[in-house]
Amino acid sequence: MSIFSKEAPFYNKLSESRVQCGICPRFCLLNPGERSYCGLYVNVDGKLFIEQYGALISCFPTNYGNILFHPQETFLTVQLPGCNSGCGFCWYGKNYTGHPIENVKPYFKDKPFAVLANKNNSGELSMPSSFRRVSPAQTVDIMTKTNSNGLHFAVVEPSISLSWVHEAARLCHEVGGVNLLSTSGFLSVQTTELLSQYIDSVRLSFKSNGDKDFYRKHVCADSKYVFDCAKTFRDNGVFVQICNSFEVGAGLDKFRDWARWVIENLGSNTPVAANPLQPITFQNADEYFLSMEQIAKEEGLRFFQLDERPEGDPIVWKCPDCQNSILTEHIRIAPSSYFGVNILEISQDMFQEIPIPVLSIELGVDFMGKCLSCGCQTPIKP
Repeated sequence: MSIFSKEAPFYNKLSESRVQCGICPRFCLLNPGERSYCGLYVNVDGKLFIEQYGALISCFPTNYGNILFHPQETFLTVQLPGCNSGCGFCWYGKNYTGHPIENVKPYFKDKPFAVLANKNNSGELSMPSSFRRVSPAQTVDIMTKTNSNGLHFAVVEPSISLSWVHEAARLCHEVGGVNLLSTSGFLSVQTTELLSQYIDSVRLSFKSNGDKDFYRKHVCADSKYVFDCAKTFRDNGVFVQICNSFEVGAGLDKFRDWARWVIENLGSNTPVAANPLQPITFQNADEYFLSMEQIAKEEGLRFFQLDERPEGDPIVWKCPDCQNSILTEHIRIAPSSYFGVNILEISQDMFQEIPIPVLSIELGVDFMGKCLSCGCQTPIKP
């Protein structure tokens, strides 16, 4: 095995050199030489290894993605390949997810999302030349040199690179940094428990209110595990932010049921950002979102906001008590040198200068996260 391979932390050894992976709820049963659904793990003579240990798509400093957790601070965003979901609407394709998109039923049969995939059916996770092998220690070193306040693990599903993420997060804590995780939440309980040791904030994305039929048909997964993952993170003291990618036109009764679950299991102050799943006009999305917003208010979901706006329009989070702005986001694209660092120089040519999303943040809360106008306690962690 390559020096960039590492034995998986959770798996069972079975008869005839077979293994069963325990990283995610797919619990892949693998004969020798076979690769897991996510494309990262392979059975080597009865042992399960991650072959792409330390493979990074990119890394760059930005304040995008935190939403309400230290929103004005900069984090080194780390993007890792591989994914254990089978979303027919994924735009990353085989090079990043590890499996060809034609293996699942495309959600948008005539949309760009469904045709951007690499059509190679070899079953191998291809490694584009832009990928770089970086150790957790090297990543934390880049983090400190870019004056970032921590790490943000993102894209495509970073949690399945469990050993690497866990070690990088541990080292980040050792130097006083904080860790953010963006995830689809389709993880095993033991994986979620392990991540909870060093992850400070998680942004967990539901699709279509976690609807079982939608997940079965378009994500090739059981949404039960996503609900369990969110609750486990919350029970372990991790700051949970929720994203709900909604279908315009879907029955609003399912959103109401989902909102009730969030309130009962995560709390009424849990911040929820909603965005349209389809590439549609914002006018249609706005009309549907207003109905969702009304239901959120009726059920007691206090912090609910549309997360995507037409270019140039700010995203405004409002205090539920006085309706004044508690956080305003202006999003724009800038070079990764925007934060005064040269990622090419700092990473020793491992990563190139690329366009990145940057937020201009205006806060309407004090250092405790209380509304400056009425004193309402918000979920914002300045």
